[in-house]
Amino acid sequence: MLETISDNRGNIITVDQEPLVGALALEGAGVDKAQPNKDEVISDEEEQFQILNHGYMRGETAEDLQIRYIYLTERTIKRICGFGDPEDKVDRVIFLDKSARPVAWMVRKFWNHFAEDDPETGEQMKMPSMSFLNIDKDDWVDREDVDFINGLPQWNGKHTMGDVAQRSLRSTFVEHLPSDKGIDDSDIDLGSDIDTVLDGQKVLVIDEVGVTGITKRLAVKQLRDTFPRAEFESWHWMRPPIKIDLGAKSFNQVDNPVWYNHLSSKGRGVANRSYEISEESKSRRQRLGKAFLSTRPKEVDQDARNLRSDITLLEQKFSRGEIKIPEDYSKQLDKKYGRLK
Repeated sequence: MLETISDNRGNIITVDQEPLVGALALEGAGVDKAQPNKDEVISDEEEQFQILNHGYMRGETAEDLQIRYIYLTERTIKRICGFGDPEDKVDRVIFLDKSARPVAWMVRKFWNHFAEDDPETGEQMKMPSMSFLNIDKDDWVDREDVDFINGLPQWNGKHTMGDVAQRSLRSTFVEHLPSDKGIDDSDIDLGSDIDTVLDGQKVLVIDEVGVTGITKRLAVKQLRDTFPRAEFESWHWMRPPIKIDLGAKSFNQVDNPVWYNHLSSKGRGVANRSYEISEESKSRRQRLGKAFLSTRPKEVDQDARNLRSDITLLEQKFSRGEIKIPEDYSKQLDKKYGRLK
């Protein structure tokens, strides 16, 4: 399984699993040109789920979870395609690291199954460019700007990035950065008038879970403020049931992706943002984008590799008809689990 990072031009370099560090997937780079369904094949002897091998919510079996994850991925792909409206299809998708990165793996793997046909050409829509940004609301939103309403935290939208943060974010989408020879990082022109690959594009920001919506709203605000010539919308892969305690002004999230672990960054193929690590990177884009780019794990992330193998196996079983989405599945979910969409 191959692992890739971006060089100082934003191109994807294969070194040994997936686009790990670079937020940018430029035209001609490995991420854009990769066939969404042509990855490793799981042999009969290896046909055993390692991560997607159990349910998450009460009463949910492993098969229930697998069907649900395929369904959530189908809805995400159809949203990318515009739900049948050509005006709503997007040019690029930005997944929010770390936990939305496996959603990108799911989208790539199942694209050919669920992508809609382009009404103009009659051919299946091509998978758009995909990028990754690491934006955490805890790093940007002040607690004083959040209040609890009906048991859920609500953000008032107040936020100012500052020139340094905008420069860092802008650097991740500049198509061509100068080489390291003869010019320091601090001397590179990253002003608001510089051209970026997002100019004129409709971009969909995807987070893995939508509960309060604060992270998505924050990401969209930062992107709109930094890239005014692009259009941004947001989407969540999963919207889990919640239990609200009005007295305690708190809520309990009943569901999370099986790969999510708030105690560890493992299982998603990337590590946390680190100014110290990024500043030592040989990639100019990684150094400049240190405020918004994940870093490469210090050790092999075996959980992430296992998850990617599980997703491959899941697609193979779906292709063979061994796993099927039942009719009226959306209604079944609403009845069984409540708010999941």
